[in-house]
Amino acid sequence: MTQEKKSFVLYFDSWPLIATLPPEQRGWLLSAVFDFAIRVAKDQNVSKEALLDHYPEMTPDTRMACGFICGMIARDTGRWSQQRDSRIQRRAQKEQKEQPDAGRYEEFRKIIERRKANGQDDI
Repeated sequence: MTQEKKSFVLYFDSWPLIATLPPEQRGWLLSAVFDFAIRVAKDQNVSKEALLDHYPEMTPDTRMACGFICGMIARDTGRWSQQRDSRIQRRAQKEQKEQPDAGRYEEFRKIIERRKANGQDDI
């Protein structure tokens, strides 16, 4: 069961960077941030710089804000990925422990068959 990342977080401490931008630049910033969040969820090696090349309309201030916000998204996505991997590993270990040991079951089956063959069907 593979879980895909469904969200990302914008933090309040990003607001001072965003508030100083004109509305049009905020739109470009939001577009780039969503674009980055979607890409980094699929490949954590996505470069912020490569993403910024797709948004030439952004001013230097907007690019700086985008770099800052995308850095936080990359950090959070890395943490999310580690937590997801740990959960998957724990589930697999739990399932492995819950499954009966096939060798042990086979051993008991043979003992029961021998007892039945010897007329000991009191089991």
